[in-house]
Amino acid sequence: MVDVVFNSNSFQMHQLFKSDGYASFCQHVSPCILQGETRALRRYPELADILHNPDAVARSFMPAHITTSSVILSPNLDSCLLLMHRKIGEWVYPGGHADGDWHLLRSAVRECFEETGLNTVNVCLPKSKSEPEQLLKALCPRMVQRFVIRPHGGVPEHVHYDFIFVLRATNTEVQHNAEESSDIRWFPQSILQAVADGRDGECVEGLDPLTARICLNAMQSARDC
Repeated sequence: MVDVVFNSNSFQMHQLFKSDGYASFCQHVSPCILQGETRALRRYPELADILHNPDAVARSFMPAHITTSSVILSPNLDSCLLLMHRKIGEWVYPGGHADGDWHLLRSAVRECFEETGLNTVNVCLPKSKSEPEQLLKALCPRMVQRFVIRPHGGVPEHVHYDFIFVLRATNTEVQHNAEESSDIRWFPQSILQAVADGRDGECVEGLDPLTARICLNAMQSARDC
């Protein structure tokens, strides 16, 4: 099977990103969403219109735009890497605005490297019948989540449709970007499960149960690959 490996020094030049970003999105990623592989349209039917707007990856596109994130798993798939976001005071997985880049996987990987200090990651790929098909599957997010962003800094309330990829680190040595986050930590599955279940006495300050569930879902999907 194909391994899609990204290095922080060369990921921008990967063969997956050689074609026009929007054309590639329309050909390979949009069908994944429209055909329900991520179940996104079942929850967010309005997303169908956004997918066909070339401006939807710009942060100026209102009242909603597409962002990218990545759930980063440890090499043995038993922990997830989270950052303490400096502004909102919560544990989050790396991500941010695509800023016009329709190669959403590239955007997510860029944020990963910028925010974690990791040098190499692998894409956790779903099973496919052929290697070319599996390679193209790497371009498709594993999940899509809708987040309402409160007004801040003169920016009105708006919506992020976050396209989430699942990446696997090749080592556990990390360093956070002090401008973006105040801490970085590997969370084991046991803690994530306790938070997701809402167990008394197992609350982790700043870790939302939804974030914990997303991490757990990513772990399970990676193990099923």
